[in-house]
Amino acid sequence: MGNTSPEHQLNLGEITIDSQGAEALFYCTFPSAGNLQLILQDALGRSVMTEEFSADETTKGLTFDVSNLKAGSYHAWIYINDLVFVRHFNLEKKEEQGLIGRFRSMFK
Repeated sequence: MGNTSPEHQLNLGEITIDSQGAEALFYCTFPSAGNLQLILQDALGRSVMTEEFSADETTKGLTFDVSNLKAGSYHAWIYINDLVFVRHFNLEKKEEQGLIGRFRSMFK
């Protein structure tokens, strides 16, 4: 058994959110082709999203839509083969300005 070089290992980074709060980027690299399941839970442990991805050696990151989620804390449960990983992130939403933004904020 030899050591596996770093470029051929599973590497899971953090989840970052774009400046608009609409898309999440999960930095990751994979040693071979496979499937990944992501289950997103809110701060109360309720499942709010489930996504499935296919990845391979060329994958450097995965994106998923968070535009319909409310601002708050989330945990992403990541299932790859028989392995489970958890990543935490906070989602902040910018308040809309003007009359429409004030009107929408009345119904939050």
